Amino acid sequence: MGIFIWYHPVKATNEMNTLVYPLAQQESSQSVSGGTSVESILTGLQNFTFFIGDEAQLVKGVFFEISGISNSAATNTIDISIDESGYPYSSGRQKQYLLTSSSRETPFKFLYDATTYIDADIQRVGRGTYGPYTLNIRASSTVSLWAVRMVITYKHKPGGGGGGPIPAEGWYESPVFEATTGGESSGIKSGFNTLGWTEVKPASTTVQFQIATSDSFGGPWTYYGPDELTSSYYDYSQSNYCAGGSGTYACRISPDHNNKRYFRYKIHLCNENGCGSGTAGNSTPQVTKVILNWSP
Repeated sequence: MGIFIWYHPVKATNEMNTLVYPLAQQESSQSVSGGTSVESILTGLQNFTFFIGDEAQLVKGVFFEISGISNSAATNTIDISIDESGYPYSSGRQKQYLLTSSSRETPFKFLYDATTYIDADIQRVGRGTYGPYTLNIRASSTVSLWAVRMVITYKHKPGGGGGGPIPAEGWYESPVFEATTGGESSGIKSGFNTLGWTEVKPASTTVQFQIATSDSFGGPWTYYGPDELTSSYYDYSQSNYCAGGSGTYACRISPDHNNKRYFRYKIHLCNENGCGSGTAGNSTPQVTKVILNWSP
């Protein structure tokens, strides 16, 4: 199950915003052996991108929240870096965390600070899509139930004294997710069931989704709506495919995506003037949670 969280309040004239991106998680408790490159198992850590919809002025922090369970009674060292091509990491961005030995499984959670490395990109671009990046992780002993979230906190000043101008439309394209679970045989592929999300949608604004699947981590990625057309979208108005209310919806996924190993989704957001209007406005929709369900 993949989950994307976007927190984007637009109220104050000079405000601090926080974006939270769950990048990857290990669904089963199968252990990852010591010395294994975690990003080779949690594919969401490879070549991920993220989107900032504001003109970010001051980045306070870019952190990765990393958690799991250390299974070994031996001392476990966890090495982390970003955009390293080899191990041991030596770019100056690396950090090592030490878990002391214990007679039982030991949960852990810590933050890896990537502000210095990513801040320059955000200051240069402002509003836009950043990446791709790869988060590199290795542990000296076995670890299970890895989970990684990216947390970005930044300061920005909305135009128009806290309202618009907000661009007519924008897009978010997710990282690549793998629709298999640790321990499954490599020949098993997935049947995709439902796409669900929670939104905050001011009057006349628009939230739309498309899904792309592939047998290769690198694509190609062709995005479709529920009727298998590149010009269609999953949204609350598609009553033949979608149901829900009060900002929470679920849609039946097109069978065109079945028997594929990897997936991505794209979100299309439009202000109150409508998609394709090209006219800046004062209202923007928000997506706070995305859940995509599949069966192996």
